[in-house]
Amino acid sequence: MNLSGEVIGVTFAQLVGGQNLNFAIPTAYIRPLVANGPMKSLAEINLPSPDDRPKPDLAPTGSYTGSWQSSKFSVPGAASMTIRIVDDVATAEIFLTGGEVRSATLSGGARKTGENIWTVELSSKHPKLTVRGIFRSNSFFGDYTYSRFLTLDQGQWVLKKE
Repeated sequence: MNLSGEVIGVTFAQLVGGQNLNFAIPTAYIRPLVANGPMKSLAEINLPSPDDRPKPDLAPTGSYTGSWQSSKFSVPGAASMTIRIVDDVATAEIFLTGGEVRSATLSGGARKTGENIWTVELSSKHPKLTVRGIFRSNSFFGDYTYSRFLTLDQGQWVLKKE
């Protein structure tokens, strides 16, 4: 407002701290908006269209292929995994080449840890295999532990979405 009590602008932002600055839109810009029809609430004005609304971050369900490498033995191989995540519960079918384990059905937990980032921990009893990994974008990478009798193998793997 000016010294005569007339509205000369409408505050739209404030910077708290330092000088405590306020920012306003001049009434010359606001008059046409008010004159052109009934006033609307901010909720009515700011409703995003269905296309503008944020899309849910979908779990990384699908098929992935890549390779694995033992850290203890000079054994590499190819890997294929199909994973499904529903309500933070993950199940996966894996198929491997180059090692003692050819296939396994794994289950465990999954959780979203960032934008397009998921962590999973899966295991199976027969074969005794534990898999931990991170899904990021279209990649899935992590480590594994496999044990049989007195043998313990550990390694890493990297898979890409098909």
